[in-house]
Amino acid sequence: MGLKLYISKTIANDGTVEIVEVFIDNDASVEEVIIVGLTAAKHRCYHASSYVLRLHDGNGIPDSDMPASDKKRKIKKFGESEYCISLIKFAGDTGIPTFASCFGFQLAVLAFGGKILSKDEDYEMGSIPITLTNLATIDPVFSGTPDKFPALSIHRQYALELPAGLDLLAYTSDCLHSFKLRNKPLWAFQFHPEVDRSTVFQRLAIYKEKYTENEAQFQEVLDSLVETPESHNLMLNFVDRVLL
Repeated sequence: MGLKLYISKTIANDGTVEIVEVFIDNDASVEEVIIVGLTAAKHRCYHASSYVLRLHDGNGIPDSDMPASDKKRKIKKFGESEYCISLIKFAGDTGIPTFASCFGFQLAVLAFGGKILSKDEDYEMGSIPITLTNLATIDPVFSGTPDKFPALSIHRQYALELPAGLDLLAYTSDCLHSFKLRNKPLWAFQFHPEVDRSTVFQRLAIYKEKYTENEAQFQEVLDSLVETPESHNLMLNFVDRVLL
């Protein structure tokens, strides 16, 4: 038994996307999975370094497994953070361009020796203003982004400090929100550059009992939601200034 690896790739200047399917053995290591993915992506791939790894069992639902961090260990449950952490660490160490958001931010902090805290109330939720550091003004992804730009964020886990080697780029009064791995093309964001107002609106409606205490708080959060074009542009900057 093994896993199917679906890789989405851009194959033309007009943005045409093709999904490539490859098979991964149960004994595969993280390194082997990345090599297989890159090899598949290079075939007629307009930007071979830009790829997305998604594990599926064929019905569009993420598999319960993902490759282990070394050749000695078999595939473990996808939800076990240590294997995700090892993948992020490998991407950082080897210079694979990486754009991680929300849980990806938290895993990246852990991957490079940091600490993640958690709280069950008074956590960030909705549209929030993001403050930039001086380093952000010369960072290829953040350069040109206005200070205090709005971003969408919902998270109970957070970081207050970064380990050595991670350069802080953005934060709020509550926690840290973005960093870059020094001298490597890896960025992480606690907020969500990849989602828009309507997506968060729908997500909150589904999980309102989990995230809000009552209808009044739920409505207050919904009322705070605004469009976040500056946040979305960070993804475009990553593609234009890092991948191309």
